[in-house]
Amino acid sequence: MQEIPIEQDAEFIRGSVNIDQSPERAVIFMGGIGYDEQRNLEVGSAIMRLGNYSHTVTIPDAVPSGPSDGTIIHRYPDGSEREKSGKESLKQLGKDEASVRFSKLHAERARQLIAAIEADGGQPVDAVFQSVDASTGLLAIHERPELFARVVLLDPAGIIDLPPRREFIKQEWRSGNLLQIFRRKKKVAESERFEVPSSRFQKLRRNKRSSQGGNQIATYVSSQAGMLHEIAESEQAPSLSIIASQFDHAYSPLRILQSLVNLDDIRGFFVTNMRHGLAGKQKRLEQVMQVLEQTDEVTESFVDRLHFFDGVSETYREKMLRIVHERLQK
Repeated sequence: MQEIPIEQDAEFIRGSVNIDQSPERAVIFMGGIGYDEQRNLEVGSAIMRLGNYSHTVTIPDAVPSGPSDGTIIHRYPDGSEREKSGKESLKQLGKDEASVRFSKLHAERARQLIAAIEADGGQPVDAVFQSVDASTGLLAIHERPELFARVVLLDPAGIIDLPPRREFIKQEWRSGNLLQIFRRKKKVAESERFEVPSSRFQKLRRNKRSSQGGNQIATYVSSQAGMLHEIAESEQAPSLSIIASQFDHAYSPLRILQSLVNLDDIRGFFVTNMRHGLAGKQKRLEQVMQVLEQTDEVTESFVDRLHFFDGVSETYREKMLRIVHERLQK
């Protein structure tokens, strides 16, 4: 287990790791709800400037084309699939035995992403999939793992099998996590940002598009830990790491850790004390860069692959380690 200090100097970040990648390698960023093509490009460009990348790859905005966009695909252990509406899928939480769930919208965007990488030359790319777009990323990687080199799942939805909404709220209330939802978020100072702040109109428009496209329902019903396990077992599996925040009320490090089929499915698990998503946070962008640019050496013990950035409380560290040790003893 390591504690990772964050340095403000980007040159220190590049010089502190062993980067072994082509100077022509592209990078992809997909941010989930509230991120359109332009905003994904802004963040991708910031990653490109900090890292050893030549360009970014992106796909067009999701355009809602009808009720099928909110359709959820349920894939069962025997390989069969069933399509259900988003509302029906929400009611099935805790009852449905599907090992993998994802939205029809994510499946379509995963196909678009694969096509974009192939059109760019088909060389392996590095990628950061944030929040609900982790579902899109996992679908694309599962289909074509050879197209990806290093992947970071940032505050990923899609791995956790959440309980029914009422039960989830009860659990969050009992644990005290529910209060985190209502606390005012600290605004990011202009000097600490790496992207242009969005206007209120832009935010509302992006969120409306995400809602119409079925993304918001997909954040609750997606459950792709089984797909992540299949990716890890493939011969061409990319180097895949997770970054999660101790303040994330739904996709917390604890929930993610408990949901993994096998701890060896990921090469690194990083816990931060910064809130969900990048959202222009320069310091968190630097955390992402440190994870992207780590060496490919993988230690056998998961305890050595569990890392904490500065600021994570000792109590939270102990909770994480307790879960790890319980899983390792099984």
